[in-house]
Amino acid sequence: KTKYRKHRRGPFQKYTAGASFGGGQMEPSILRQHEEEAEAIEESLSDPGLERIAGWTNYLFKIFQPKIHAQCMQDINTLVGVLPQVADPFPGGIPGTFWAGETSNNGENSVTWAHTDQGNLAWMWCAITALGNFNPDKGGHLIVWDLGLIIRFPPGSSILLPSALLTHSNIDICQDEERMSVVHFSAGGLFRYVHNGCMTDKEFISDIWPNMTEEEREAWWQERETRWTDALDKMTKWSDFAAQFAS
Repeated sequence: KTKYRKHRRGPFQKYTAGASFGGGQMEPSILRQHEEEAEAIEESLSDPGLERIAGWTNYLFKIFQPKIHAQCMQDINTLVGVLPQVADPFPGGIPGTFWAGETSNNGENSVTWAHTDQGNLAWMWCAITALGNFNPDKGGHLIVWDLGLIIRFPPGSSILLPSALLTHSNIDICQDEERMSVVHFSAGGLFRYVHNGCMTDKEFISDIWPNMTEEEREAWWQERETRWTDALDKMTKWSDFAAQFAS
């Protein structure tokens, strides 16, 4: 059994596995696990149910946000081509899907506090899947604070949301019930690394920037500043679905 470690999402046991970039890493790499937790984490990751959840939620994202999905898969494939060691970070992860990371909230009462996941790519949604044995009419609801929504969230159901942007949490469950969850996501640092030509900002500024023309430098800054609005243009809206089904 893994040891509970204090974290900002709530007072429950969790682990995160997969490929990431940030927190002092020199390049994108597979997250290292604490030695005393590695065996339990490996056993959990080998569960075929988690692999099916990763594939299912990846397919859902492809249906609802096909342009964003295609762009992110292109970036992931570029990353794997340069750094093949980040492929297959966990069963069901990249390159078969664009999920680079997986967090398992596996305490018996995994009810999160209000938080955002600011390390994720802002315009890419994460997938949250509720697990356990609890009455969804009485607890376990998902609260999306910025939208003023309280969403019934039964065990076995999945939801996609931009968790880097929207503050979210859960309603507590009843005594003697159990609630866990699994979250699939991709760290924003991976995509920034790809957009820099597969190098860090520091490497880009020291190695590439001095040899760029003023026009190239302006285009580089412009691309960074408009990346968010470009992503918004790629997002599928309800009106797009309505037009598709009407035809």
